[in-house]
Amino acid sequence: MSKDPENRESDRRIFLSRSGLSAFGDNMMTPYLGIYAVQLGANPAEMGWLSALQNLSANTMQIVWGVAMDRIARPILFVLLSGILAGIFWLPLLAVSTPQQIIIVAVIQGLILSMEAPSSLMVANDLVSRSKRSQGITEFHAAQMIGVIPATLLAGYLMSQTRSSLRGMYLIPIIAACVFRVGSSLLLFPMMRRERHEAVRSTESLLSNISVILKNDNLKILYTITLFQGFFLSIAWPLFPIANVVVTGNNMFLIAMLSTTSTVVSSLTRPYFGKLADRLGKKPLIILGRTGIALATLVYAFATEPWHLILANIFIGIFIMADSIVAAYILDNTTPGAMGTSLSFYSLVMGIATFFGSLSGGYIVNGLINIGFEQSHALSMGFLLSTAGRILTGIACAKLKEEKTS
Repeated sequence: MSKDPENRESDRRIFLSRSGLSAFGDNMMTPYLGIYAVQLGANPAEMGWLSALQNLSANTMQIVWGVAMDRIARPILFVLLSGILAGIFWLPLLAVSTPQQIIIVAVIQGLILSMEAPSSLMVANDLVSRSKRSQGITEFHAAQMIGVIPATLLAGYLMSQTRSSLRGMYLIPIIAACVFRVGSSLLLFPMMRRERHEAVRSTESLLSNISVILKNDNLKILYTITLFQGFFLSIAWPLFPIANVVVTGNNMFLIAMLSTTSTVVSSLTRPYFGKLADRLGKKPLIILGRTGIALATLVYAFATEPWHLILANIFIGIFIMADSIVAAYILDNTTPGAMGTSLSFYSLVMGIATFFGSLSGGYIVNGLINIGFEQSHALSMGFLLSTAGRILTGIACAKLKEEKTS
């Protein structure tokens, strides 16, 4: 990353612009993958596999990419390559006809995301000073949210106006996802050329970096809590698309509004919470975010009208800020040469936890339906289980320790 203040500010603008445009492309389709699967006839168990495998592929490979980035020290190169690949691999959705094929596309996209997620955070971190780390990372996430909002609404509107086949309804969003994802990545070429001359590589091995990470008591506590937290968070993930379709009556524009609600609220509140975390400490914000997110599943458990789901997504938008603060907390407790490994090890733990959590959520609800429960009651029980776990693991974040940064 350029050390020259003028180039650094230029890099920051380029990267934030790319993040917004890339998110625009992705969110022409990402919010609708699960909806598409439900429309193709997926049951709760299949939705569990979709969520589980998507999260597993997006998280477990990050440890490989994290080490590679620490060794190569060129995260922008990884962001550029992953953006191009992600755009290309939206195109197979033009040919799907079963939920199982949706799952395959989701797994491929997850593997590509596993390259992009830690590299994007490393770039965002390099563009700000350590004292403004939370603010910088939340600013990066807010730039993504700006792209999410118009894309989700536009795609939902276009699909709601399409009267052709299901595949025809998704045609324009899929092509737009490809074009914007690839095109936005090309903006990074000036940054990549500068990065090539300024790379400072780590010589440590994967096992050496992991050993250093696990000797850090702060990170060890965080990873332990994350193992349980990810499980209970993800129990609800395969259930959300089903509830959205059932409650909205398959109205695609209403479904778009739900996703947009959380995005708008998140983009407005994340920068504020980022500044607050830098001033007051990250631990209180992590506890607030991880506990407060239980309100979303609690509302979903009893939702019968679209406005109930909008309320739930407002809570998601507010409390999702914990994701950004956790990333900043990890970077605060990591040596410079192991940042990629630390972020990706967290993702590995989260990936394993959410794999089993998503599968459990899908199969529990499917099992309840099979023994005679109505779908709405079975979904409510799944959401309530997730709610209880979110509260307990959120409170457990009080065990985190934090040192004042300067």
